[in-house]
Amino acid sequence: MKKLLMICSALFLVACSSQPPAQQDSGIYDMKTVQEYQARVASGNTVTAEQKARAAKDISDPIKMNASDNRSKVIYQRTPVIVPSIGFGYYKGYHHW
Repeated sequence: MKKLLMICSALFLVACSSQPPAQQDSGIYDMKTVQEYQARVASGNTVTAEQKARAAKDISDPIKMNASDNRSKVIYQRTPVIVPSIGFGYYKGYHHW
């Protein structure tokens, strides 16, 4: 049993200390596209006018609730009330509250 424990702990330490193999980047990038993207990022023009208009419209409209109800519904969860009582379980299965 001691030998098995020693072997398992040694294998665990070896497994934890070994490093995973380095992964090579296999992505092939079109340099023209990369340069266009970098130019857009540098100029700050990364969002199209259509996307800006859509975002402005979404922000200006309030979040719609139920069509027939304009009030917000807030539900409060009650905390349980625990009342200590004398004689709980005193009469072998008969509970007197």
